[in-house]
Amino acid sequence: MKSMFARAAALVMALLLAVPGLALAETEIPAGQVVELTSGETYLFGSEALAVEFEFDLPDNENQTVRLRVGGAENSYSGWYLEEKVYAARLDGHNVFLLVGDYGPSDDDWTEIFYYNPDTRTLADLGGVGALPENLQINADGTFSGVIRADALCTWYRPADFRVATAYMPGENGYTVTISAVVEAPRYSYPMGGVAYPTMDIPVYASTDFEEIAFTVPTGARLLFGSTDDATWVQVEYRDEANYETLRGYLQLDPEIVGGNVLIGGESYGGYEIFPGLLYAD
Repeated sequence: MKSMFARAAALVMALLLAVPGLALAETEIPAGQVVELTSGETYLFGSEALAVEFEFDLPDNENQTVRLRVGGAENSYSGWYLEEKVYAARLDGHNVFLLVGDYGPSDDDWTEIFYYNPDTRTLADLGGVGALPENLQINADGTFSGVIRADALCTWYRPADFRVATAYMPGENGYTVTISAVVEAPRYSYPMGGVAYPTMDIPVYASTDFEEIAFTVPTGARLLFGSTDDATWVQVEYRDEANYETLRGYLQLDPEIVGGNVLIGGESYGGYEIFPGLLYAD
């Protein structure tokens, strides 16, 4: 009996060595999850089983680099403080993407995203999003989400939704599908939740057309920052104790200034200049 099992085990081992692809089982990336990869292992990219390899170069106080290889396709990414990990996820619900995390220059989290194109057998760098790979949420509708750093006025963070952008170009053999970028799908507004005590009188608009002044917040009064589109306006709230009413309106963000200065009387002011109480971590 023992000799029978020994012969069976030897036969299985011989098959594993003789038949390509049987010796190393490929791993499928599950939908809805962000999975850490192991360099040298084989993973499924659609119907292809391909080895994924990566190597990090992490000098102190210099740009850090990771070199990626999927099958015979290669690419690289240079960043500030790399995680020394590579992840994979089906960001669009179907295709597998490689993700490299970077802590950034000042806790500015980042994920650089790569896509293996089976038609061209290339590894494309799609750019990235402002959150670490392990903090991304893969949604059932083909989008993915994270919490990223916001731009309006001060240091704070907001939710963000993204989708893989795909081009369909007609050709001789039908459409050629090219995945070349990731695009954010902005929400109408984001909860902000700041408190400030202005160093000057602040006129507040009645609406986001910025034509009519609704009320003015006096110097030193408490001003609440409720929400913003993180691009053109901030909704604020002021309690007028003299008239026992709560007033709400809008500040106009300066579209010409990265970081969203406020336009007051045609002049641009940084939040740090006129809104003590808001956080500025950098």
